[in-house]
Amino acid sequence: MDLDINDALNAVKSAVYATDGRYSVQAAAAPPRPARTDHVVCSTALPAPASRTTYDDLPPEVIQQIASHLSYDDIAQLSALNQRSYRILRERRLAWHSCQQIDTVVDLASLQQLLDQTQDIQFEPSLRLDSIVALWYRLPRLPAAEQPEAFKRLFRAADGIPGHSHVVQQAMIISIVQYAPQQRVELFDFAQAIAEQHRNGHQSLWASLASTLSCLPLWPSQFAARYQALLGRLPSLGQTQQAELIAVLAKQLSALRDGNHGAALDVSTEYGILQDWTRRLPPSLQGAPVGALAAAVSELSDAQRPFRYADMQQLALRLPSDQLMIALQPLLLGLATLPTARHAHELSTLESTLLRASPPVRIQAVHQLIETTPRLHGTLSWQIWQRALRLLDGGGTDGVDALKVLEAARRDGVINMLGKGQREDAVMETMDFIQRNHLTKQASAALLACLMP
Repeated sequence: MDLDINDALNAVKSAVYATDGRYSVQAAAAPPRPARTDHVVCSTALPAPASRTTYDDLPPEVIQQIASHLSYDDIAQLSALNQRSYRILRERRLAWHSCQQIDTVVDLASLQQLLDQTQDIQFEPSLRLDSIVALWYRLPRLPAAEQPEAFKRLFRAADGIPGHSHVVQQAMIISIVQYAPQQRVELFDFAQAIAEQHRNGHQSLWASLASTLSCLPLWPSQFAARYQALLGRLPSLGQTQQAELIAVLAKQLSALRDGNHGAALDVSTEYGILQDWTRRLPPSLQGAPVGALAAAVSELSDAQRPFRYADMQQLALRLPSDQLMIALQPLLLGLATLPTARHAHELSTLESTLLRASPPVRIQAVHQLIETTPRLHGTLSWQIWQRALRLLDGGGTDGVDALKVLEAARRDGVINMLGKGQREDAVMETMDFIQRNHLTKQASAALLACLMP
């Protein structure tokens, strides 16, 4: 049977809305009655051509496919068209009914009741997703004392959604920071235990767990134990998950030195371990870990900082263009922690690499460089403006590439974040760029206008 899915979808939508209210949304709660046959009037009209496909001819899988494009309210009406639709769309109707009841959840008991209802969806577990996400958003309305247990039950329920569980659970883990301090450790340890149970099936959860580590109210020894447990997961992860976890653990190195968590671990040792794992990754995955480690040199001693940074910069400059763009801004933040005397050399090395890149990559790099300047001190900010605009030299007298970058910087709020001295440096370097490239008056005015308060 030849069937165009778009034609079928349109036909079904027409059928749904042609019911003229005979089957309301509420009517979906009960199966429709069979049509009466004792008063059928014979018609002399010719039968439809045999090749014409009607809604009743559609196989169940096609009706399911059509239903996947409809809203829940439309599903409720479609399932009320006839008994066949009611049977075929049973689980989608259950999903709709569950979502309709979200507002009735006010405590742990009512949450569990709705979770039990979603378990009736057996053949398409992914249909539970909307209800579970809606319940997660509902958690803050539950009594505070019941919220941790409700979190755990939802986290377990998300486990049963093939292909989607990790997305929901990642978001739930990140939300741990919103709970009371005394509840965060309990929820972190619970989520970590679930991830440990599944191991390979929950590889993507480890970076999310690591990202919440610094928000936990822990003694130094407790923090160190959890940090090393996460570090110990690296050998069992795939390379993509390794890259994600390394980048997050590098950012958490600062917590090893702050006053809350103390120095139960040696930062230099942990940094070296992360650096070794980063080198084992393929270049196509190294951008985020290299950038995070370059920025994290601020947590090392003055003696170690320069050579550790040099290692990361050398690795960054050998990366493919897309990975270098990921590492670029953190690389500059790490540079800001080095002695001022090293800035010119490191920037010159970076500039030489970027000059060899294609024009689109250079434009992207200039945008990244300028976007970083508000977070840097005056001298380094000025040097970056100078070298960034030099990367755009030779682009013509209309200055179109420079204008594209500065307009984006203004639109993104970068220009407004510049300090007074930084803005003056930016204007000065822009004027030098205008003179070097002999820009037209119109182009010059447009560039300078981007830098005005």
